[in-house]
Parts: sequence; structure tokens; C-alpha cells
Amino acid sequence: MAGSVVRVLVGGVLSKEVAPTQRIAGKAVRGDELEFAQLAESMMDSRLSKNAMPWLARTKKEHICGEKVLGRRHICEVAAEGGARFMAREAKLERLAIPPECRTVKDWFPTRESANAAIASIRVHILATGEPHTWSGHTHTKPRRDAVPVYIGEFSLPERLLKAKRFAPCPCCWDEVGKFGHGMIAWFPAESVIRLIGPDCFKGLNPEAHKKARSDYDIEQERMRNTEFLLSNLPKLADTIVTIERAMVVAERIETFHGELHRKLAVSKLKLWPYVRRGGELSVNVKESEFRRGSDGEMYTQEVVASRVEATLPGYQMLDTPLPPLSSSLEAVLKRIRPYNLGDRCRAAAETMDDQEKRTAADTLSRSIKKAKEKIAEIEELRRFTDRVAINTLRRWGAHDGCPIPYYYGHDGQQITFGKSEYQNVAVSLPEGLRNHIGQIDFWTNLQGRRR
Repeated sequence: MAGSVVRVLVGGVLSKEVAPTQRIAGKAVRGDELEFAQLAESMMDSRLSKNAMPWLARTKKEHICGEKVLGRRHICEVAAEGGARFMAREAKLERLAIPPECRTVKDWFPTRESANAAIASIRVHILATGEPHTWSGHTHTKPRRDAVPVYIGEFSLPERLLKAKRFAPCPCCWDEVGKFGHGMIAWFPAESVIRLIGPDCFKGLNPEAHKKARSDYDIEQERMRNTEFLLSNLPKLADTIVTIERAMVVAERIETFHGELHRKLAVSKLKLWPYVRRGGELSVNVKESEFRRGSDGEMYTQEVVASRVEATLPGYQMLDTPLPPLSSSLEAVLKRIRPYNLGDRCRAAAETMDDQEKRTAADTLSRSIKKAKEKIAEIEELRRFTDRVAINTLRRWGAHDGCPIPYYYGHDGQQITFGKSEYQNVAVSLPEGLRNHIGQIDFWTNLQGRRR
């Protein structure tokens, strides 16, 4: 290895040839005293991603450049070989032709309002071209290390480019090579410019400023989501409460019917749940013929008994002994959301709330209405059992020759009957209000990305 050299990355450019037996990345090699972690950290100082420098991926401490360090001085040899491999690979990287006008400073955005007004134009341009750096207002120059960005939006390259792994260059680090597919719209107030950069690229220049800008952006986005949520949904809250109150009436009737049904089933010693628990499937035993080969090698037919799904019972969950809480859950929902039913004052109230009040209100309403929708869906599914269609399905199944528990089931519009025959049966009355109309809740409950 005498006389060989390794290129050290300085400012993102391969340069500065040094003898590997003397210094690597500005650090003297002291044999066994040099830790791999120190060397890797110094050589990664160029802020290149692991994908761009696979030969220096951080694996185990006893490995460097993808090879095992065998002993003294070998760390230098392996690093030198890795550098050569990277230099050979660098020539294969596709460099983009950046038009000179992209590097022109476009100080057109002195205020936040002017920067915000450009967001829509940026996204339209990226969607059409897939080239953030060619947007007319983008300044493709590297910001100063002491610059303070304000993140005002996000964007993504078109899906076709993401699948092809054709990424965009970033003025903060790799300004001529594709680096990212999802980026940030960064406004720099001191320069009055907008740069379209990678999501974490500015972190390499100024970690503290990046962290603050990212935190401020997340808070601002949450505030906008919560405000939009409240302004869109609070005017609908009164109608939502009426719908939930109607659902509570039906829920109470279902609970009454469920209790009476299972008391009568217990008296009749009829256990239907084991036969419907698999998604409501009602199976029967049928005789089938199959071919078999005898000991003499000849084929013959053998009659066998097989199980076959005859039908699926709507609302089969009604036959399960434990009933999920319905009316109590809806009552709890109403208790949580009624304080936010402000009538005509809802819009003014939403605009005067501080960030914490908006977060609490949006979170409470989102979770509560989502729970109400789930309970209403359960109610609708359970009361399907009380329809004539469900009972007629049971009757056909019970009358089948292969039914494991032959029984008679009937429905006359006012009550459901079941027993050994049409004349020996018990009846369960359908409570008044069980078939009442509930309706749909028109309420946006999606608050993805909420801060916790």
C-alpha cells in the first residue's frame, strides 16, 4: 500500500489527496488506538447519504468499507480501497444540467404572504415537470450556514419519477445530482428567496435552525388542520347530535330485544351461536359420492357425509351472548360533544380559541364522532337479525334435511318465533322503535398527523 492515496470529502467534493498511512480525513492513524467509529464519523462529515456512500455504511465496529478489519494498519488499506471504489462509482452518477438562470438569486419574496402565494404555483410546476429546480422562482444557490429558513410547505415528485428513482437536486448539498423525491418549500426571509430543498438537507448546514423551522412548521400545520376541522364541522354538530340521539333510542330497543331473545333461547335450550359464529355461515350435512380405489386396483364410488355452507345469516352477532355496549357508549359521546354545540356562535368561537383549545376540541370531536359512527354501524348490523330476510334464512336452514339442529323459525312482523314446530314454539316481541330511522352522520373525523 506504500504510496497509495485516498481522497477525502471536503465540502461535498472529492479532493485533498492524503497518504493513508499518515492521515485519513484529517485524523492520524495510530494503529489499534484509532476507533472505527471516529474514522467513520470524520469521513461521513461530507453529509453524503449512506445510499450515496455504501462502502462506508455504519455496520459493526470491526468492519469498514464493507470489509472486516483484520489487524494493524489494515484499516488504512481498506479505507484507501473503499475510496477508490467510490471514485469509480462517482463517475457513474448522473449529473443534471442546471440552467444558469436557476442559480440567479430571485429575491421576489420579501413577505410571508408573497411566499405563501407561490406555493400553489410550485406544486403545479412540479406535478407537470418533476423538476423543482426549474421553477421560475427557485434560487438554486447554497444558503449560508447561519441562514434561518421558514418551512412553508411540502411537495412530492410525480409518482412516475419516484418509481423510476429519478430524484431532484438540492441546493443545500448535491446541487447537480438527484437527491430527494419528497421535499420542503423553504423561505429565507433575510434573502427574500425561496429554495426547494430536501426534507432534512438544511440540517447539515445548521441543525438548530432546521430543528426550529421543522417544529414551527409542524405546529403551524396542526393549527391549520384543527382550525379547518372546527370551521367545517362545528356548524354540523347540532344535526350530528340529533342523529346520535335517534341511534340511542334504537340501541336501547336492541338491548331490550337481545336480553329477551337470550332468555327465551335458554328456556328452549337452543344454542345457536356455535353454528353461526364463523361469519354467520349456516352449514348443513349433505351426502356426496366420491371415487376410491379398492385393494384390487379397481375404482368404485363411496357415499360420504360432507359439510356445506347453505346460507349466511344477516345480523348473526345478535345470537352472541355478550352484547357490546351501545346506548351507554352513545350517551358518553353525547356528554363529550354537547359543550361544543354553540349554534350560530360556533365560527366565532373556533377563531378565538388558542392552539391548545383547538387541539383539545378537534381531538375530542374527532374521536367521539368516530366512536359514534362505529356504534351506529354496529346497531345497523345487529338489527338486520330482526328483518324477515334473516328469519326466513334461519327457517330454510332449520328445515333442511342436513341441518344439525332442525327447528322452526317464524316472523309475523310483530314478533319472532322459534320452536320444534309451527305450533310448539316461543315468541320474542319486537320492541316499538326498533326499526326507527337513524340516518348518517355528515362529519369529517380524519385528523391524521395530529401532534401527540
